[in-house]
Amino acid sequence: MRKTFLAISVLLTSYQAMAQTSANNPQFNYAEAGYVQFDIDDIDEVKPAGITISVAKQFDQFFVAGQYMRAVDDTNQNYGISEPGFEVDERANMELTTTRYELGAGYIWDVSDGATIDLMVAYGNLDATADVDFTAEIRYTDIDGNPILETVSDSYSESADENYFSAAARYILNVNDFVLKGSVGAERFDTDGADTEFVYRVEAGYFVTEAASVNLGYTGGADYSVVALTARYHF
Repeated sequence: MRKTFLAISVLLTSYQAMAQTSANNPQFNYAEAGYVQFDIDDIDEVKPAGITISVAKQFDQFFVAGQYMRAVDDTNQNYGISEPGFEVDERANMELTTTRYELGAGYIWDVSDGATIDLMVAYGNLDATADVDFTAEIRYTDIDGNPILETVSDSYSESADENYFSAAARYILNVNDFVLKGSVGAERFDTDGADTEFVYRVEAGYFVTEAASVNLGYTGGADYSVVALTARYHF
């Protein structure tokens, strides 16, 4: 009987230690902000860059997380025609704004000292809006030999706004003051005919203090990639 109670005591102590380690894991308790850049396939003229803000909070073996990104870039194009008595000068400016938010929840497993695996499911929205300003100046000479200048301008906006679902498995390894993360998963946009696409992410971080780290991450999707450099406060 004494051995049985001793074994139970050891198991409870181990469980409590594991739970305490998870509860205090800084990788699931943080607020973060930094720089982000989108690279969209088949669009070489613009690479939207901006801010990313995210938070995460752990509840025992569970955690919740949220992220917001906003990135902007623009491009200018000029086109002209010059012939005797006739000239056209066209100018177009396009500003692309990419906005993304995501809310998710997951479950954590402690696999060894300093290493965890977690599974996370999330719901998000991705919006890409292009604002275009167009101006054309037309110069010509009328039949009386008088120079004429006509100006035509127009502005319009096009937007693609889509919700999506995602799921991912992530491995986190802490080595001294460094943190390495890798995840693989899938995401599916909530549109007719959308495919489930593979997505992955790698990240490296360094703790400059016990409560602050800097992190560099790369996310690769089917039609885009994202690079993020962030500062993170852990609590």
